[in-house]
Amino acid sequence: MKNILVFLFLLPVLGFGQKLKKADRQIVEALKGHITYLADDKLEGRRAGTPGEALAITYITEKFTRAGLSPKGDDGGFTQAFTIDEGRTLGKNTLLRVD
Repeated sequence: MKNILVFLFLLPVLGFGQKLKKADRQIVEALKGHITYLADDKLEGRRAGTPGEALAITYITEKFTRAGLSPKGDDGGFTQAFTIDEGRTLGKNTLLRVD
């Protein structure tokens, strides 16, 4: 009975949903495709220094080039180098003790 009440409550909302235009549907589908690829496990979270990062760079560079964007990164490309501090710095008080 509870499921029927929920369905009846949501029926008007479902019935009056705005339909997307064909061009908008194409944009939404393209975005879903990009997100699906970039979120795929084979990209290993796109962590810096991994093959997954290289795959993501290649994918995004290809899409930017196809879109006609002008590269403004290092060496005339779309990427720009920067330092990542992962919190693993060795200081004068850092030590390793093996017991």
